[in-house]
Amino acid sequence: MAEGEEASWPASHQRIVAGAGVTQLLGPRIDVSAGVGVSWQSGALQSPYRRAMVRDGGGLIGTYDPEPERHPGERTRVTGFAGGGWYVGRGLALHGRLGGYVDTWNVVALVPEIEAAFELGSRAVASLGYRFYTQGRASFYEERYEGTHATQSGDRRLGAVEEHVGSLELSVALTADRALEVTGRYGLSRLAYVDLAREVTAHMASLALSLAY
Repeated sequence: MAEGEEASWPASHQRIVAGAGVTQLLGPRIDVSAGVGVSWQSGALQSPYRRAMVRDGGGLIGTYDPEPERHPGERTRVTGFAGGGWYVGRGLALHGRLGGYVDTWNVVALVPEIEAAFELGSRAVASLGYRFYTQGRASFYEERYEGTHATQSGDRRLGAVEEHVGSLELSVALTADRALEVTGRYGLSRLAYVDLAREVTAHMASLALSLAY
């Protein structure tokens, strides 16, 4: 944080989250599901370590300098999803889901995803998935501000964002009762900050060992 801001931190932050979901079987091979959630946050929702870029002078001679970001004191978000699964046969199952959210900062997002799962014998399952994420910008977000504003942000995640994620997962049961299982996962993400015309590519790998008893 900048010098002189010490009195503002640490700060309070409250959060309340609630949600509900339902799944219905439509037969031996098909199910559908849906859910909704609500979250409310209050307090210091900005970060002491991020800065908004603000023009400090007039006309063409003004320069952009970092200033503390200031976010609204409350944020309410409503999320929802609907999806379904279909067991095609011969060890193949298909899953689809559409999620989204909207909040009081005017951020709107849509998240469609699909997945195919394959049984590889009696102890292994492989899955291949794809997810697309698209998000609009918050009402007060700007890449650069022309003068100091009551609300201003340096959080690029509040701008327009698009992401493509592909994933591959393999789970193998090490015991006949599937109590001991090892799971490996690899994901490839291509994230675009639309307002900044920047793209970030990430490789994500994980390995987990689980024991059920």
